Order: sequence, then structure tokens, then C-alpha cells
Amino acid sequence: MRASPHPVFLAAISLLVSATTLAMEADGSVDRLRRAEALRQADEYDASIALCDRVIETDASNPAAFIQRAAARFNKGDFDSAIADCNRALLLDPKSAEALNLRGGARDGKHDYKAALADYDLALQINPSHARSLADRGHTKLTLGDPQGALADYRRAVEIDPQFVLAWANRGVVLAVLGQRKEALAGFQRALELDPRSCSTLVSRANAELGMGDSAAAIADCDHAISIKANYAPAFLYRGNAKMAKGDAAGAVADWSRSLEIEPRQALAHANRADARFKLGDRNGAMADCNEAIELDSGLAVAYLNRAAIHISNRSFAAAIADCSRAIEINPSSVEAYLGRGGARGQNSDFAGAEADYRFAISLNPRSADACFGLAVSLLDQRRLDEAIINLDRVIELDPRRSQAFEARAKAKRAKGDTRGAMADYDRFYELTSPPVPAR
Repeated sequence: MRASPHPVFLAAISLLVSATTLAMEADGSVDRLRRAEALRQADEYDASIALCDRVIETDASNPAAFIQRAAARFNKGDFDSAIADCNRALLLDPKSAEALNLRGGARDGKHDYKAALADYDLALQINPSHARSLADRGHTKLTLGDPQGALADYRRAVEIDPQFVLAWANRGVVLAVLGQRKEALAGFQRALELDPRSCSTLVSRANAELGMGDSAAAIADCDHAISIKANYAPAFLYRGNAKMAKGDAAGAVADWSRSLEIEPRQALAHANRADARFKLGDRNGAMADCNEAIELDSGLAVAYLNRAAIHISNRSFAAAIADCSRAIEINPSSVEAYLGRGGARGQNSDFAGAEADYRFAISLNPRSADACFGLAVSLLDQRRLDEAIINLDRVIELDPRRSQAFEARAKAKRAKGDTRGAMADYDRFYELTSPPVPAR
């Protein structure tokens, strides 16, 4: 999961220091832009934009004013307006690495990753030592499934700027994805040594800790971030994720709701809250959250998957299939999307379609017990008993305590006339599902 906004832009965006900016000292424009940056750093985005507007009204030939306004608009999640301001800045200064970098971030925010990479590459052609462009390019590479490329960019960024806190933190994120736990934690520690009050670093470490299965540590880091900055929306977002991982759906809903009170236009918070509300039995609330998430970000695959789950529970299989198909368009490598569509197709009696989806999910992740089980069920539905048993064997190999696999295999064996084999599987099924007998 990604926090919103793009974390690297929480660092200060330097104002352009050029003959143009120096010439504006007399009319107070530089001072206004510095105050606009301070307001942006304080999350006062509208006030920052208003100050930039005043500078632009006075002198529309100042690229720094458009860059500063773009940064505030970016932080608000208004990516289209941020891109427009960057375009204006680039008309005035075509070699502005800052404008190219910021436009790349906004394009990343719109899921236009190829265009984002092109902007970062161009910024780095202009200024090969532009550490922020390296860090942002690393973020986009990670999103596109290239952690090694991301790690190379982050390493280069901290070589150029050893004090770049967020580059150290994001380097830690990548190392965690690569399973290099010790190195990841060292990267986060270095970032916190440079800035012990960096809320974004604490939240990034929390996200990595959650990926490592340490929900308690993730919650502790989010608590620490909230103690530093009580209205830091990403801390509530990620603490909600950690609480959900611990099975505390009600606590997760409370945290995601608080995050949305602070920053209402968070599509991911709506999508996550939908999942928790659904698990708590609030289908209407879950559907409303999914619809709002999609309205805010039509490229957020998880929102379509969560809505598909609601459709399946309502037996609206065609709608579920459509939502899963949209998620696949967004992310063709999503195992979860193929699993969801396979389940909806199976319940809609399209057993061949379900089989195809489960087989593709297995091609993406051969160790997915869920995909192997779904494939086995679709084969049972088609009365292809031998193939079903082979796949149920694989499920049990991957997940020896999956009781449904033993039950399904028992039914397949009984249908084939293997009474003894069926009874053995039923015995194992009851062992796994029966409550333990209390000791006397």
C-alpha cells in the first residue's frame, strides 16, 4: 500500500535560485514564495496556493511560482492542476529539473507510470545529480515491480545526498520488499538518526514491518508518528492496516475514518475501510466506500476487488466479474483479481471460465493454495475427478491444515468409488474442524 501523497514530496521543494528570482527580491515575490513553502510544509495547502496566485498575478513569467503552486496542488491530490502548473513552468524554463520531477510525481499519482519515468529520466539528463528525481524514479520502479531498479536509484540518491532522509527511508522499504530485513531496518534507522521526528519515515517503517508480519511494531511506529503530529493522516491509514492485519476490523475502521477526516480525498483509505466494513457486516457502508474510492481514483484496483466481493455476497455475479475484469486491466499481474473473477464465474456456472482464471492465477503464483483449490473446485464442477484430485493433493501439500481440501478430496474419491480413501480424508477433515477436547 501506498501512502498518499507521494512521500518524497513531503520534503521541501527548493525554490529556483536564478537571475529571475534574484530580480524579484525587490517586489517581495521571493519572500512570498518562501512563506508559501512554509505553509505547504504545515499542510496549509490552500493558503500556500493563494500566496502563489498573488505572485503569478504580479509576474506570470516566474517559473518558481508555478513550481511552488504545483507542489501544493500535488499535496492536495490535484494532480491535473499540478501537471498544468509544471507545464507552465517548463514553457518558461525548459531545463527545469524541479518542474520535470514534480510533473513526474503527479503523473505517477495518476498511474501514468511510463510518462512519470520519462519525466524523471529527462530531469536526470538535465541534472544527473538530482537526488529527488532518482528517489521518485525509484518509487515508480517499485510500483512497476522492479525492486532492484528502485534500489539502485535509492542507493545513488543517498550517495549524492547522504542527508536525504526520505531516500534512506524508501531504500528501507525496497530492502524489506526484497526480504533483506536487517538491511531494511538499518536504512530506516539511518533516516531516523538524521531526523528523529520524521513522521513519513516512521510510517514507511511501519508499512515495512507490517509486510514482515510484525503488526505490533507497525502500530507502535504509527503511534509514535501520531504523538509527533496528531493530524498526520498516513499514520492513521497505516495503523488501520496494521489493526486489520491483527483482526481488529472495528479499530481499523476507526483509524481509517480519522485519516479521512484529516484528508477526505484518500481513495485508498475508502477502499480499505470498505473491506473492514464488509467483514463487520456493513454491506451498504462498504459499497459506499468502494464507490467513493473509485470516484476519487478510477485506477485503484483494490477498490474494484472489494466491490466485487460485495457483489458476490449479493449474488450479483455479472457485476462482480466486470469489477474483477477492470482490476485486471489496471494490474494484469494481480493474482487476487483472477481469484475473484474465477470465484464469480464458478458461482455463475461458467466453470470453464473459472478454470481459465484459476490456471492463470497459478501461472502468476504457483504456490497459491487458493488458486489451486479454486482450480480443483472448477474441475469437480466439470466432473473431471482425477484432475481435481491431483490439484487437491497440491493444495494439501501447500497448506496441510486446509480442511476444505480434505473434504473436497473425500467427495471426489467417493464419486470415484474409493470408499477407503474418502473415509480417510473425511477423518482428517473432522480432526481439523472439531473443537479440541478439554483436558481433565
